[in-house]
Amino acid sequence: MKKTLILIFTFISFAVFSQSRIISNLNTSNGEYQLYISHESFQMLSNGKMKEPERFVINNQNTIHEIIKKWKGKKVNYNLKCDYDYSIFITQNNKIIERIDYNSECNFAHSKSGNFEVKINPFTKLETSNTFEITEIEKMIGNEK
Repeated sequence: MKKTLILIFTFISFAVFSQSRIISNLNTSNGEYQLYISHESFQMLSNGKMKEPERFVINNQNTIHEIIKKWKGKKVNYNLKCDYDYSIFITQNNKIIERIDYNSECNFAHSKSGNFEVKINPFTKLETSNTFEITEIEKMIGNEK
């Protein structure tokens, strides 16, 4: 019985501690960041057109810090063949420093840090009133070239 409990505890510990931060390379004490988030619902409207994506910006550094701290996943060596309903652009000084694509149905995220199986969607309960136009992201991408 003792060996079984030790074995179970070991597996649980491994599962809990093997989680990696999806956004891992940001130093939140080193300047201000913004998260530009575009969420596609892939819904067809009654007029036959696709619903416009929801686009919002997170400027609150405490909110960004909480997302960085809590959004974790298991790093995997494969990629799922599902579309991503979230595109997250992390910016600093009007430059994109990282892009993360996330599928909230497959629970899968892809970034330059790798691919991750995730369990939570940190974007569902965020304040979305601060919106942006896609041209803002296009300008930042153009500035990188």
